[in-house]
Amino acid sequence: MAAWLYAATNNVEGQGMLNKMEKTMIRNLHGQGMTISAIARQTGMDRKTVRKVLAEPDAPAMERKAPLPSLLDPYKDYVRDRLEVADFTVQRLFQDIQAQGYAGSYNLVKRFVAPLREERHRQAEVRFETQPGHQAQVDWAAFGHLKVDGVRKALSCFSMVLGYSRYQYIEFTFSRNLACFLACHVHAFEFFGGVPEEVLYDNLKTAVLSHVDGTVEWQPTFADFAAYYGFVPRACRPYRPKTKGKVERPFPYIRSNFFLGRSFDGLDDLNRQARHWLDHIAHVRIHGTTHERPVDRFKAERASLHALPAKAYHTLETVYRTATRDCVISYGGNFYSVPARHAGRRHLRVEVSSSELAIYHNAEFIARHRICQGRHHRIMDPKHLEGMVPKTPLTPLQLKLRELRELGPVAVRFIDGLVQTQTRLLPWHVGRLRETLFKYEPDLFLKALERAVEYQAFDARTIENLCRKMQRRLCQDGEAIPIGEVLNNLMARFDEGQVHQRNLRDYETVGSIAREA
Repeated sequence: MAAWLYAATNNVEGQGMLNKMEKTMIRNLHGQGMTISAIARQTGMDRKTVRKVLAEPDAPAMERKAPLPSLLDPYKDYVRDRLEVADFTVQRLFQDIQAQGYAGSYNLVKRFVAPLREERHRQAEVRFETQPGHQAQVDWAAFGHLKVDGVRKALSCFSMVLGYSRYQYIEFTFSRNLACFLACHVHAFEFFGGVPEEVLYDNLKTAVLSHVDGTVEWQPTFADFAAYYGFVPRACRPYRPKTKGKVERPFPYIRSNFFLGRSFDGLDDLNRQARHWLDHIAHVRIHGTTHERPVDRFKAERASLHALPAKAYHTLETVYRTATRDCVISYGGNFYSVPARHAGRRHLRVEVSSSELAIYHNAEFIARHRICQGRHHRIMDPKHLEGMVPKTPLTPLQLKLRELRELGPVAVRFIDGLVQTQTRLLPWHVGRLRETLFKYEPDLFLKALERAVEYQAFDARTIENLCRKMQRRLCQDGEAIPIGEVLNNLMARFDEGQVHQRNLRDYETVGSIAREA
């Protein structure tokens, strides 16, 4: 290009003039910040020629015709305002203005939005950083399931991160209800030893009832809780996830660095391990953003936190229950004992925390139990049974249920679930279970009960089908029990008084097994 310019210059010098294109090129190079000497070297012109061109008045600008009116003109301000609220798609904006009467094309809107969006993306993004003690951010994340007493329960992780130090509190729970949500806040504030000035939320249902056009309606109990601890709750603007990145980013780190590959003996053990991980790994690592250890920055932030109130906020869930004649109340699919004198009493107040429940009659405290995380369990305090009136003799059905329960803990859980779910057809299910127990070995029967409890399938037909499938699998593996051994086991059980009178049709099954063998 330099050679071409040099040739053009020689030709021009021979003619004693430069054309408009060359003069425009000189002015453009100068406008880009190049000196006269640099322009002369690049173009091959004499510096006097370059200086002379730059000294000339600029060429008159071409007259531009006034732009023609556009169908989009009445809606341009609306589109600009919507893009300030969120990064809406062109399709969404097109639909919105169509509903207002826009009759133009989609491409017209697309061409108008493109430079606006490009300008927004060019703007430098300034990282949102907070001063010590100013802000914390809160959110939940799902963490799969945790098996407790043979039952899989949905697991969640609560996280509160201090914005300045990145010091963090996490707690795993089986619930996200309001009582649990507030309790996690109390535990976090106690963990930090103080309260930040404000806490940011991503429009969680337990905190935010509605968020429309910048107006937030807070859940009343949560608003009272925030006032009690003296912090200002703030809700993220919808569609603006970057404002809460400090919370969202730690969840993948928690999952990969702590949660995966570990085993936990219940929820309490999980939270103990999480606390140890925070103290010995998460808080003493060099943080990727601050390039400092959270524990070191927290030393400066702790002094800026507001003091805790003298008494913690009452975060317990309160429900009311009626005690049965067996001196138990139900909660969460389990049964908890109360003193015998309260048998049959109504309107007992039950206050539930994340780990235990307390039972009251009016203002009188009467019982306290650790919450059982499984289902269909009876949590009994032996002292509560003192003074109970002896029961009347058991009915035949009750005797059969007791016999089945005596097979072991898994049988107790299955029978309790059966009683809860099969009220109308309970005698039929009990009879069918006893028939199945007679046909198969007790170990096989108990394995079927364990599988059914795991999937909450409390049905005698399920047990029979499971036993049949497991027996068939044993036969295919060459582990079938000889019929002679089966009959010997039956005779031994008969001699011990474990075999009761059966329907003769049961023995047809034994005959069919012998013929197949």
